[in-house]
Amino acid sequence: MKQFENVYYFFSNAELNPNKFFKDFFVKKTEVPIKTSDSNTPRLLVIEIENTIKNFTFNFKDFDYNCSYCYQSLDPEKTVFKVTNVLSYSSRKEQAAHAFSELIRTIKINKKSDFNMTAIIDSLSTYYSDQSRSPANEG
Repeated sequence: MKQFENVYYFFSNAELNPNKFFKDFFVKKTEVPIKTSDSNTPRLLVIEIENTIKNFTFNFKDFDYNCSYCYQSLDPEKTVFKVTNVLSYSSRKEQAAHAFSELIRTIKINKKSDFNMTAIIDSLSTYYSDQSRSPANEG
């Protein structure tokens, strides 16, 4: 499976939680009622660990893309994070590039003024740059 991967610094003046941000906007919430009277009901304990890959699906033009993110705090005050976003695809690279571009645009819109983001690795821009230099695109 091929992929686009961008790495960002997310930074803010206040404490930041990239995991909550992604969960709120991209991870579908499925709630299953738990019967508390049944002692045989399995319980799930979720422990959030930095630098673990978290998966989600991003829909673009009626096609679901497998995406993931992981993050790492870079300071003790939790105001700066290194965040990696990945979109995986099997074919149709150009449409996948448009989908990844839309994913990034969605992140930028939903972050509002809560934090800033600066790209440190940008495979999407590299792809578009290579496309503009290819012989097929020359005059």
